[in-house]
Amino acid sequence: MRITLGILALTSLSLFALGACSSTKEDATATGGAAGVAGSSGSGGTGGVAGTGGVAGASGGAGGSAGSGGAAGGAAFVHSSGTEILGPDNAPLLLRCVNVDGWLKPIPYLVSDAGNALLISPSEFESRMDDVVGKSAAASFWQSWRDAFITEEDFKRMASLGFNCARLVVYHRAIASVSGSSVTFDETRLAYVDSAVSWGKKHGVYVVLDLHSVPGGQNAVPTVSDVPSTDAVARLWEGSDTVANQDATVALWKGLAQRYRDEPWVAAYDLLNEPSLPTSVPKSALVTLYQRIVSEIRAVDSKHMLMIEGDQLAHDFSAFSAPLDANMVYEFHAYALTGFEDWATPETQDLQPYLDLRKNQNRPIWLGEFGEQTQDWQVKMVNLMESNKVGWALYPWKRKQTLFWNPVLQRIADMPKWYAVANYLAQPAGGSVPVPSASAAQEGMTEVLSAIKLANCSEDAALATALIKP
Repeated sequence: MRITLGILALTSLSLFALGACSSTKEDATATGGAAGVAGSSGSGGTGGVAGTGGVAGASGGAGGSAGSGGAAGGAAFVHSSGTEILGPDNAPLLLRCVNVDGWLKPIPYLVSDAGNALLISPSEFESRMDDVVGKSAAASFWQSWRDAFITEEDFKRMASLGFNCARLVVYHRAIASVSGSSVTFDETRLAYVDSAVSWGKKHGVYVVLDLHSVPGGQNAVPTVSDVPSTDAVARLWEGSDTVANQDATVALWKGLAQRYRDEPWVAAYDLLNEPSLPTSVPKSALVTLYQRIVSEIRAVDSKHMLMIEGDQLAHDFSAFSAPLDANMVYEFHAYALTGFEDWATPETQDLQPYLDLRKNQNRPIWLGEFGEQTQDWQVKMVNLMESNKVGWALYPWKRKQTLFWNPVLQRIADMPKWYAVANYLAQPAGGSVPVPSASAAQEGMTEVLSAIKLANCSEDAALATALIKP
């Protein structure tokens, strides 16, 4: 039996994380809407920026007219032309990416073995460190985390393994504070995004800037959209703050576009990660918000390619009756975690709806997330994509081992002392896990800050060799 739609796949991902519990698994202010975003207009030539799998058709619903962009990317930027993604030299470019997650925000299930790890938001996990060591020491620890988790050596290694792209997962709370529709960017945090693009430029790795969470939450899944586990509602689409949240989302993108508009090593802007509208909200609301974002980006940046994900966690494109821009890509995600849903054995029939979308709308398609499966499955997925001239992005680049021992490019070693701390950080609201002692906390923090460095990870060279073809 084959099950469509990613909600069930997401449920299975929860089971996946729970199974792993026993494993060794300031700044510039802006207002929303048409308001501009002040702040740094560049970063010294640098710039910056990552899930589940099926698709509805591409007919019906509200559409949008083509906007500026397209060939405006010219010979200097990655851009789309018809159904192809082209490089700066106007030759076809197959983006072979890795998803860089867990860096700007700690992702509980990637770095802990807590049973609740997939049910709690990154921000909740992060903020509870204040209870353990105090606010100042916690802030220092998380800065050390960001300094260690991804460095230039990671980008250098991506390139040497044959990857030409990194999808950089950026949570809005990792780069800005939001109050109503007002957005204040954090220059210290944005410097990490700047560094990623600088490293990518140096080592020949494009960056896809993925705004992985937005104000209010684009879906109701805490570990994906960073909504609180105690109020898991997609308030980008429903509730009294919907307008302000959408305005702030638009302002975030205008500010990011202003910052990176002249950076050719940013391959694309990935506008909304895995949006999922409540059933009470019309699908056209997704297109309407995309149109606003595209309009504000194009007011300041006509060069960068835009990536548009469908409803229902990047599966359902039925609301898009026409492309939203001339220089854009439709992005879908695909996981098979139970063996019963689409993509359980990657086949053309799974991909066909997206191929139809590409043909009918004359725009490229791209697989923005897949992984967390056996090597055989991952290789079959890549072979299917490449035989149909579809680029891809493996998830993730780095994580701890899971119970099922599915391969990952960079495996973080077991961290029992850190796991003891993480069990407190990842517990549900009202949980009974005690606060670790000061000495236990220090031992755990020291352990994890060493383990997450690339030099201390175990690389699966066989997986990389199987995925990347000459």
